Amino acid sequence: RIIPRTIIYLKLGKTIDLHGKGQTLRSFIHAFDVADFIYRAILRGKNGNIYHCAPSDGLRNIVDVVKLICELMGYKFESSVNLIKENFGQDSKYSLDATKAKEELGWRQQVSFEEGIKETIEWIEKNWEFIRNQPLEYIHKT
Repeated sequence: RIIPRTIIYLKLGKTIDLHGKGQTLRSFIHAFDVADFIYRAILRGKNGNIYHCAPSDGLRNIVDVVKLICELMGYKFESSVNLIKENFGQDSKYSLDATKAKEELGWRQQVSFEEGIKETIEWIEKNWEFIRNQPLEYIHKT
């Protein structure tokens, strides 16, 4: 959620709150790569086995992700974010090993992190008139 939220907040002129001062580590993977992973798991996976889908370009600090987006969009990071203390109970790192998927399924990440960020910025720009009128907070529909 941090990637589209950052882009949208920048376009709206809103400040982005980075909990834990943005030091949380996360992996990011493009939807195309996830779909390719699922397809390969269906075709080549062995029943009962567990395969992890994870990017080959590693973990990233949230603060570095937001800095990159600011740079690509021409915004100053320092005036676009608010570094705040960590949310209680938030995990500092999520990490998976995709070695088994690479070896058994022949799966590889194809879309780089930077390419995915650029695509997301372009998509939001292209669909901005619709997006700007949507609520910023998640609304759970029952």
